[in-house]
Amino acid sequence: MKHDLSLVDKIEDASLWVYEEAAAFRGMKGDVPMALRSDDGKYLCANERTCTLALLDGDAMNHRADNDEFLYNVTWEATPDVETAELDGASWLDQHVEPRE
Repeated sequence: MKHDLSLVDKIEDASLWVYEEAAAFRGMKGDVPMALRSDDGKYLCANERTCTLALLDGDAMNHRADNDEFLYNVTWEATPDVETAELDGASWLDQHVEPRE
């Protein structure tokens, strides 16, 4: 996927996406909450009411509706397979990502 959310056929054409720690959202056992940032510094956000995705910067991510709820959710949860659910926190995720420099 590119930084504009378009899909690509070759990995060489894809953008670099980085995950960052985020506050727990739903808190299911074994879930690792994270924010996903594109190589141009925008975050992948979801509006759960409209089922839409958006790439937003820090200011736009914090817009609130009239009821004071956030319009977009920046937190995503990575959920392990059943076999690895016993692992704690991000330890199972570490085996699936390249180390950061």
